Amino acid sequence: MFGAPGQQVGERMLAEGAEHVLIFLGSYALVKSNTDRYNGIKSVLEGRIPYSTIAVVEDLKQPVSNPDMLLIQQVLSAELQRSHRINAIMWLLQGGRPSAGILATKQLIRPVRFYTFDTNTEIFDLIYGGDMAGTVFQGPYFQGYLSTILMVAYLRVRSRLPQFSIWTGPVIIDETNVDQNIVAGQISGCLASICPPGTFLEGLECTACPAGTFQPTGKAMHVSDCLPCPRGTQQPETGVGSADKCVPCLPGTFAAHGAGQCA
Repeated sequence: MFGAPGQQVGERMLAEGAEHVLIFLGSYALVKSNTDRYNGIKSVLEGRIPYSTIAVVEDLKQPVSNPDMLLIQQVLSAELQRSHRINAIMWLLQGGRPSAGILATKQLIRPVRFYTFDTNTEIFDLIYGGDMAGTVFQGPYFQGYLSTILMVAYLRVRSRLPQFSIWTGPVIIDETNVDQNIVAGQISGCLASICPPGTFLEGLECTACPAGTFQPTGKAMHVSDCLPCPRGTQQPETGVGSADKCVPCLPGTFAAHGAGQCA
């Protein structure tokens, strides 16, 4: 399943004129999904252009620390200086912030196309700023079932159906589509549109936020998205969509954050 996205980004690199690809690989490659991505890229590049790999040992249970990232940046800079034909990088580093790798490329005169996998706010900002060529968003099973999930939700609770396209397979997000397809947010917003304010999505059901909380946006994906009423106020009802329902306690009583009743 994950080999195909690797092949896809490998073909993109070739089409964009890659001469030598550097694959920056962490211990996360021991996880099958990342091994498949790595092998997918290699299967496209082998026999066509050179590629090299830098392997980094990571603690899979912890994000890479700032000192480690500084060392990684130094190693990457040295490799880029050593091989002057490298003009494309694939970042496969669990927990490692891609901005650290991009800082290494900024020391060069020549342009280097930088790719990674998956999505987060930092990656989107790097694409917006022109520092990252693109990222591969996948989750094809989730996306493939998403249309069915939305239809079931519509039939059960008459949810609002999204007015945009939903990809059902891997896609490269780059400067041409990042505005319209910030995919992680797209999917969250799509699912969240199922439920009205005052509720959150639980499975395929809209569940009322508990007493002492409110939810004004209609975009709650979990009970933790229900906002607690301020200290000194109470809100005894469930399913409330406005902070206006959080009313001050009477003199001589008090309530903590998220209290249903003053005492």
